[in-house]
Amino acid sequence: MTDALNTASTPAAGARPAIKAAPNLAQNLEKLRTLAAIVADESGATSDKAKSAAYKETHRMFLDGEFMGSSGADTNPIFATMMNSEFKKKIDGARNEMIALDLHGADEVKYIESYSPEDQQLLFDWVLSPVNHDGSRQYADLDSWKKNMEALSKVQDFMAKAKTDPAVKADPKFAEVEKLWMMADTSAPSWTALVLQLFGETPSSKLDLSDKARTVVGDVKPNAQPAPYEPGAVASKRV
Repeated sequence: MTDALNTASTPAAGARPAIKAAPNLAQNLEKLRTLAAIVADESGATSDKAKSAAYKETHRMFLDGEFMGSSGADTNPIFATMMNSEFKKKIDGARNEMIALDLHGADEVKYIESYSPEDQQLLFDWVLSPVNHDGSRQYADLDSWKKNMEALSKVQDFMAKAKTDPAVKADPKFAEVEKLWMMADTSAPSWTALVLQLFGETPSSKLDLSDKARTVVGDVKPNAQPAPYEPGAVASKRV
């Protein structure tokens, strides 16, 4: 988000052909000022949830080209208001702390859960799984991220123990866990579901598996008891 907003100013004259102004540019700039005021409000009357929504709308407008044709003199001071806001500093501070702590997997989940539910959602939206330039995001929601982190920890811990403990490497699950560890996408909901099934846990009821994934995992039913583990249950497929 920061990089996108910081590239909003118009390039120097002659750098490239003039860009046609976006329709309703004046109204869009006025809306931008309103959104920036919401993000930067320190009166206590505006919640972080409202600030986050305003920030998201600014991001959407930028990606949709609603400021095309504007000059840096028009937009840069407004963007700077948001960049220097306490809201932005709060997000950046949490991000920097997480980088410094270098947490992974279940440890990262524990750290995130030390925040209030509202701040957890804030961190999810702006640090853990921000919206990409194409409008997509890596994880559908905070619960999906937590489940995936827990699944990653289970696989990592199992494979680490297998290096030093012959009994773990002799476990019938070893070959299946190794296949999962070698899969290309270990952040996919289908991968998370496979890991939880393998370790005897019920996948989250929020998982929305594709038809392809269901052919590998089986029909996962919320709150159902996990099926007993059987060697070879995990297909060697990339899903």
